[in-house]
Amino acid sequence: MRTIATEGLEQLGYGGTCTVFALDGSSVLKAFRADMPEGNVVGEWGRARAAWEAGVPSAEPCGLVAVTGEGYGLGIVFERMVGSTLAQEVEASELSVEDCAHMLGELLARLHGVRVDPASFEDQRTVFAGYARKLAEPGIDVLTREEAGQLAALYEALPQVAGFVHGDFHAGNVMHDASGRLALIDLEGAGCGHPLLDWSGTWQAYDLIPSLDPNCCAKYVGISADKALAMLDPMLRAYLGTDDESQLIRWSHLMEAFGYAKYACMIARDPNPWIDRPGVAQMVREHVLAHLDDLLAELGRIGA
Repeated sequence: MRTIATEGLEQLGYGGTCTVFALDGSSVLKAFRADMPEGNVVGEWGRARAAWEAGVPSAEPCGLVAVTGEGYGLGIVFERMVGSTLAQEVEASELSVEDCAHMLGELLARLHGVRVDPASFEDQRTVFAGYARKLAEPGIDVLTREEAGQLAALYEALPQVAGFVHGDFHAGNVMHDASGRLALIDLEGAGCGHPLLDWSGTWQAYDLIPSLDPNCCAKYVGISADKALAMLDPMLRAYLGTDDESQLIRWSHLMEAFGYAKYACMIARDPNPWIDRPGVAQMVREHVLAHLDDLLAELGRIGA
């Protein structure tokens, strides 16, 4: 396996699990934290490659590498896409929030229409049901075993769909390349499944994060909190292609519930000690488990 040192490389971006560096004019290095399980990085490499080969608009993944440098382990080399993210364009006032929201909603609808091979993309319904059950395990201790089972059952109630899901869809992960084409970056959480498995993360980006910690919004989402909070409604309208308030409210309720569920499940995936586990548990109990019967009924109404 090729080895790349980060010393002297220009840092282009930063996320919760990785840092992106420029290698040269045609490629970038996505360097993962040393404590990131090898299977997660290898899995992202495989998903990114399969997505690119399936025609999902994204940077070509060019190789899996070892990374030397403080705090890094494995990395993935990607084609360098010259351009700007939609978040950068919004922050620079080159693109309005409403226009950005319409672009994102229409792009997400197209992506969810891409059918992918389940052999190459994990069913995110099963993945998150597994995370939900882990929330009761010793050392994680977010929910009781009964509560964790109820949360897992909510995921398992999602209709099975073989459509592509990005896993972290927001304006900071969509860019205009040099030709003006919209393309995805960061396919760490890509898989297949129901659209709500994408909308849960988008709701976090445009509701939960700017509401909980406005000062961190620009760092993790790429735009200021006030712009983030204005994004969700027009994006959902563009995605569904409707102004039917009953349908919009139903989807909003479900994406919020699955957003809180995903927030909790990320503790099982990456158990950082700084997360307020009692606070997360209270959110899940108040916004998800207390409304479980209603949520299951609403799932039945929206279908696949």
